[in-house]
Amino acid sequence: MFNLLVGLPSGGLLSRDRVFEGTQPEVRTRLQATGDELKALTTLPTLAMPELQHDGEQMARVGTITRIAPSGRDYSLTFEPNHNVAPIPTRDVEAILHRLDVSNRWGLNRTYLAVKDIDLYRTLVERDGVDDLVRPSRKYLSFPTINPVQDLVAAMMPFDDDFKEVYATIQKAAHSENMRCERADTIWEQHAIMDDILSLLCTASVVVVDYSSRNANVFYELGIVHALGRPSIPIAQNVSDIPFDLQGIRALIYETTPVGLQKLEAGLASRIRQLSA
Repeated sequence: MFNLLVGLPSGGLLSRDRVFEGTQPEVRTRLQATGDELKALTTLPTLAMPELQHDGEQMARVGTITRIAPSGRDYSLTFEPNHNVAPIPTRDVEAILHRLDVSNRWGLNRTYLAVKDIDLYRTLVERDGVDDLVRPSRKYLSFPTINPVQDLVAAMMPFDDDFKEVYATIQKAAHSENMRCERADTIWEQHAIMDDILSLLCTASVVVVDYSSRNANVFYELGIVHALGRPSIPIAQNVSDIPFDLQGIRALIYETTPVGLQKLEAGLASRIRQLSA
């Protein structure tokens, strides 16, 4: 399911009778079954856009309703765009109206909030008329359809004991920026470890990648990170650990001494802050 928010591309005040307008009864029933249907809206991806009746080039954004609360006769909505998803021209939205369960373009000419029983991300990925869109293949990897979590940092690195202090340093840097850090070996949610790795890479808003020792698994995962377009922070103990194809990407070179790890922590914290701003 996803929220379709029309007329309030940045959030704002919405008349109470416009909330859930155009929502099918069975969808409304499922939301009510959660115990708090308004709070349930904050768990769904959101497509926010201006009304189509305005002239000129306009953009829709994918993101999340982070807050919805009563405000007099209205509801006050706060919308946070997902900065990992590029703005979408409203003409592209108009081209896939039926896939979004909107009967015609007049359904986007008034301000309202509807909940649609549709996979928003898959619909956008598979939309017609986008010639340069790269579609991830599921022949070898089962890419999940999930939103990045803004407070999650993923660490891609060898699991050897020699990297125990390095991982602790990455965690400290993340925590200093009010973020949490996870590594593939710290989670077990799927039957196959690769599925957990994919879930972590798709969910994290920032990925720290350690080139040290030229670990083959790490570089395989790095390729996935680059394909997904996730912001990444390369680190390495030696410049010689960086393959030629990756030398054009700036990396933090660190030492495993106490002073070296302190410098790494400071450098990571600064870079995480920049990427998550």
